[in-house]
This record gives sequence, C-alpha cells and structure tokens, in this order.
Amino acid sequence: MNRMPKARYTKEVREEAVKLAEAVVASEASRRLSIPLKTLTNWLRISKAGKLEEIDRNQKLQTELETELQRVKRELAGDISL
Repeated sequence: MNRMPKARYTKEVREEAVKLAEAVVASEASRRLSIPLKTLTNWLRISKAGKLEEIDRNQKLQTELETELQRVKRELAGDISL
C-alpha cells in the first residue's frame, strides 16, 4: 500500500500555528488550521525547546535523501532488468 506524501508546511505556517495554539488550546488551533493535532503538538514541543527553525533544515535534508534514494532504486532496477 502506498503512503500519502507528508504535508510540507512553510516556516510561517508553523510559526503562526504555534502562536495560535498558545493563544487557544492546541486541539482548537489544529481544527481551525486543518493541521493534524499530532503535528501541531510536535511543533509546540519543538518551539518550547527553541528549535522550530531546525525543521526547515531537516525537511530539506530529508527531501534530498529521498531524491537520492529514488535515483539509486531506479539505477538498481535498471541493472537487475539487464
């Protein structure tokens, strides 16, 4: 079964979501913004640790790794089919 791709949120969206969640309860902010509650609570936890900015770097690295993995898979599939 194929998984749905993870949603990517901009830095601004994350920051605004955290501000809203701090003003109201996280479940209400999650509902208003249509962001999964687990995602928002993770952002709140990361924000309290002062590391919300690190998410962008981690997402970029993950995207690069996923791209490289797909390239290697295609390359291997080509070698096997010969």
